[in-house]
Amino acid sequence: MRYASKYDNHFLHIQCGRARFADFADFTRKALQAEGLDPMLAGLRPAFEADYKAFAEGVKDRTTGSGETQRGTSSTDTVWEQVQNLVTELHNTKVLPAYYAKPDELLALYPDQRSGLTQAPLPLRIPRLTAYAEALEARAASVGADAGYRARTLLGEYEATYTAKQQADKDTADTIAALGPDAIAVCERLWEVHLAALWLYRTQPAKARAFFNYGLLPKASSRTANQKNNV
Repeated sequence: MRYASKYDNHFLHIQCGRARFADFADFTRKALQAEGLDPMLAGLRPAFEADYKAFAEGVKDRTTGSGETQRGTSSTDTVWEQVQNLVTELHNTKVLPAYYAKPDELLALYPDQRSGLTQAPLPLRIPRLTAYAEALEARAASVGADAGYRARTLLGEYEATYTAKQQADKDTADTIAALGPDAIAVCERLWEVHLAALWLYRTQPAKARAFFNYGLLPKASSRTANQKNNV
């Protein structure tokens, strides 16, 4: 049926990560706390609060749909800033004093120049930092073993944060079902608010939108939009 989707809980088809969905649901939760709210909407508040709290606890520990937990880590940009600072420090205190008159050695450490490492685009950061750490380790006699060790340590930290970021990016394409049962429960509560608000404001249905901030959600892809239009 062309209009079948009109009777479907559209919140279950949201595609976004946990944190963004939590913000979206929190907007509705706070809207239900307004003074003078109609008893029909106010009566939905306790169940909404309970299900939102259960979901939010999972978000706090970045709980995945499979029940595993991803502890918070520094962002890739934060770690990369540490890499940039380390490269500058080691260049001034170790590399330049050791190889000031040896351009071939400097070229081996910075085949794309120093800025080619510190300003490397995202896809090239890990391979260039890996090559840098290996070059320092191979020259431990000249620059000290600590230089390679510190670069290798930051490489490990950056790889971990990069992997976490990739997973987070993947989550933004996940449907609510992939976020777990707590997210589904919140969607059921959102649907109740949606229906109640439409009934209360049936002569002015646009007012029901005051309980939802769809601007907090990522824009639907053209493929998703086309799928909905073809229902």
